[in-house]
Amino acid sequence: MFASCHVYFRERYTMQILRYCIVTVAGLLLATAASPLAPLRAGTFEVKTPDINKGETAASLNSNAQGRFPVNADPTRYSSELGLGYSPTSWFFVGGKINFDQAVDEHWKISTAGAEIQLRFEKARPGFDYGWYTGVDVRINPDETNTLTFGPIIQFGDDKLSLTLNPFFQKTFGENREDGIAFAYGVMAKREIRQVMAFGVEAYGTIPDIGNSRPIAFQDHRIGPVLYFEREVGGPHHKGGSQPKATLDIGTYFGLTEASPDVTGKIKIGLTW
Repeated sequence: MFASCHVYFRERYTMQILRYCIVTVAGLLLATAASPLAPLRAGTFEVKTPDINKGETAASLNSNAQGRFPVNADPTRYSSELGLGYSPTSWFFVGGKINFDQAVDEHWKISTAGAEIQLRFEKARPGFDYGWYTGVDVRINPDETNTLTFGPIIQFGDDKLSLTLNPFFQKTFGENREDGIAFAYGVMAKREIRQVMAFGVEAYGTIPDIGNSRPIAFQDHRIGPVLYFEREVGGPHHKGGSQPKATLDIGTYFGLTEASPDVTGKIKIGLTW
């Protein structure tokens, strides 16, 4: 009886959260239906996975450096994102983040601050996992804009071999907003090599204003190899808690269009406990 009540309330509150997300998205889209064009900005790169562990806290520093800018590329040399989040249940994650950027020949600036939530749904079958992501970034730098990002998280496979898809949509609002809705995707194919190391290929891209899409020379697409390291760093911090882990992702992406820097290097350091 307790198990059935737990499932009932979990499904009930999941639907309430989904309805809230849908209403929020619809309201922002209606409020920003007509807007002038603003240039896309570079950011950090991460493929969201559906993994959520109850009672787990996660902290991360995700940084990238870009070089050799084609004519249509955003000239941001360095970007970093500092994030902290917590999972009160096995199906809900909430977090906050702050982003820093340094354009070519400029100083470091705080660009945006944001919040994000992530939901994990019941597995439909072995080898298939899925969830939902919603994030809002609010501009701190006057040159930036506010951005709503939302979409499903889809994963095929297991810890040994997996393919993860982030088919996300983005809507800007407020000052410096863009017309329409952008499609911003992330893809990660990952293969475990050893218990503490894996190799993968990640791809990212942004298609601005999908209802009136720009030529590919104005779309940002990049792809490259990534190494993933993971190591346990002590015992559980509370009874029944998960094992604390430190992670390190190191990757290099290569631009595929005139709107992508030729080379992007990424380092992400993470700690969960």
